[in-house]
Amino acid sequence: MIRILSIIIPVYNTEEKFLRKCLDSVVEQGSSSQIEAIIVDDGSINEIGRICDDYAEQFPIFKVIHIENQGVSNARNVGINEASGDYLMFLDSDDWLDENICSNLNEYLQTNTPDVLVFNYYKVIDGRVFTSHVDLGEYSFKINEIKELQLVILRYSKQFYGINLLTPWCKVYKSNLIRNNEIMFIKGLARAEDMLFNLNVLEYARDIRFYPVSGYFYRINALSESQMLTPKITKLSNQIRGYLEEFIKVREKEEVFYEGLNAYCIENIFEQLYMYYGNDKNKLKEFYKLIEKDPFKSVHKKVKLARLRYAKLQIYTIAARLHLRKLFLLAIYYKNKTKLRGRYFRY
Repeated sequence: MIRILSIIIPVYNTEEKFLRKCLDSVVEQGSSSQIEAIIVDDGSINEIGRICDDYAEQFPIFKVIHIENQGVSNARNVGINEASGDYLMFLDSDDWLDENICSNLNEYLQTNTPDVLVFNYYKVIDGRVFTSHVDLGEYSFKINEIKELQLVILRYSKQFYGINLLTPWCKVYKSNLIRNNEIMFIKGLARAEDMLFNLNVLEYARDIRFYPVSGYFYRINALSESQMLTPKITKLSNQIRGYLEEFIKVREKEEVFYEGLNAYCIENIFEQLYMYYGNDKNKLKEFYKLIEKDPFKSVHKKVKLARLRYAKLQIYTIAARLHLRKLFLLAIYYKNKTKLRGRYFRY
């Protein structure tokens, strides 16, 4: 029987209990004849590589590849090249799968052949589980809606609220679509590689569907989330902006995509304020200096408020336009409040 699903799991120094939960959730999926799981150990320097090998020895569903550390994008690309399934699925090594998700997906894919299939996920914060919600039911996106899906990724569309199009997880991708169009994750990019990958996927996909099942548990670690951002984030933001500008130019996208690029920059500024600058008065002064420089100085003037996907972005944009610094802090308060209640779904 042909394998339908290849699950790609990049691993790097993952905490052991999280990794075991992740791999156990794959084992619990059942029939190995239709599933393979490719673990790409990205040069882990602890016992994690050995644990991966132990799972491969016990369960034939697993294949382990050990490589030198080059980052998660490269690890995912290695997995793509090694996969033999008709469809690709990505699983982060500190997350896990619902026990029935692969059987549900396999059953669906027996009679349907979408280019991309998106499904729901659970968000896990400090042991509490919250379910994402998309008010669609089983849905096949029309060709003329694909542009809007790309703008959703850029936070510049209010359609299809709640759907996660930003990350590679909670999706399956047709392998041939990825390989034939040479779509890969950008190596060496510390953030937004997922977003750029999916923008390119949607450029080629013609059959995109939503399947209303929840099957992926996404673990949020607030501490590690805050540690992702450093003073180098400004340089990184400009790098990401460059990739987005290239995508828009090469693909000859409409003017609304340049507005979408500005919307992404607005959220990026907001995330910097929240994660790195927001809790320290001295850092907050740095932040106010930062937003007085281009490209941050002008982006808030180049978007339509009605298109911005989230209320927090509208608050931030109004604050920037009116030079109301206290309103920035109100936006932070709004985000904190909704996040603590489990209502904040970034994607």
